[in-house]
Amino acid sequence: MSADCFCDYEPASVYSARTIKARKPYRCDECANHIRIGEEHEYVFGVWDRHPGTFRTCTDCTDLRQWVRNNVPCFCWAHGNLRDDATEAV
Repeated sequence: MSADCFCDYEPASVYSARTIKARKPYRCDECANHIRIGEEHEYVFGVWDRHPGTFRTCTDCTDLRQWVRNNVPCFCWAHGNLRDDATEAV
């Protein structure tokens, strides 16, 4: 993100993202598609305004997020709202 980019939200005070393999079935918090046992996906733990939260994101959605980041100078997005935020940015 460029220095002149302004996103109208507070960033997490704690944020950890990593790619892991699913040990049980999950649903993507962005598109609600299945994340099957053994599939890689992004797992995020964060604390927003003193409220902890976790998010699981499938590879299709992380690929979408990366594509928009690479092609839109200022891309502001929030967990759970990626598709709408990406559509608005593009």
